[in-house]
Amino acid sequence: MVKFIKYNFLENRLFADEEVLNSSFLKWLDRTGNAKVHGTTKKIPAKVFEDEREHLRPLLDIRLNGDVTICRNVRKDNTIVYDSNRYSLPLGTYNNQKEVSIEAKNEKLTIMTVFGEFICEHPISTGRGQLIKSTSHSRDITDSMDKAQTTVDELLLFKATGFLQTIRTEKARYARDQFRLLQTLCDNYGIDDVLNAIRYCEVSKLFGITYVKDFLEHSAKPKQVIVLNAIPVSNNKYHVTTEKRSLDVYAKVGSSH
Repeated sequence: MVKFIKYNFLENRLFADEEVLNSSFLKWLDRTGNAKVHGTTKKIPAKVFEDEREHLRPLLDIRLNGDVTICRNVRKDNTIVYDSNRYSLPLGTYNNQKEVSIEAKNEKLTIMTVFGEFICEHPISTGRGQLIKSTSHSRDITDSMDKAQTTVDELLLFKATGFLQTIRTEKARYARDQFRLLQTLCDNYGIDDVLNAIRYCEVSKLFGITYVKDFLEHSAKPKQVIVLNAIPVSNNKYHVTTEKRSLDVYAKVGSSH
């Protein structure tokens, strides 16, 4: 088709602009390709199209999400490669799933299952050929899991105990990272908003901190952090000494009036 148009229409033709080109091309099609008998089918394309038009259906209205999911293969050493660097995954990830999805946002690399369930998070390295590894990814963290769960449970005022236990049971391998993400969400949004998001997830049977995060990003505002600039104590202009006067001076001024 490309060669047909290139050597039968475009060759030896000059056009002032794109609008003239398209207009001339459509007229040429009406005179040639669409109006003449096809060599193979022995039918005229324009007439065949008119016969088939009534059987055609409109395309579905699919609204595409602007976010693009990027997938990476998990290596045998429980790492993935992103931008020429290796990022670690929890011990045993390779045995359970050979592929994960990633999201690079706000200088952080979030690693999830292909179904969008949170696994872990790393700061994005600006170097090349580096291994970015979490210390918790190279050892069995079962012994410290109870402590991590209790810490988050206390932070949430023991109002999400059942939800946390479900996370611990259904996502045992990633539970520690899930709890860590939940602590970050509490710092960013506050306890009340996080508990509200957890209640929504419990009702909707969405047991994953990623769902809590999505709910907060769409329905809550992060807490505003007020940063106070430190006074440079080494600057002499911040060290002002006022003059001290005797009370007698003020007494004399008063008596003169």
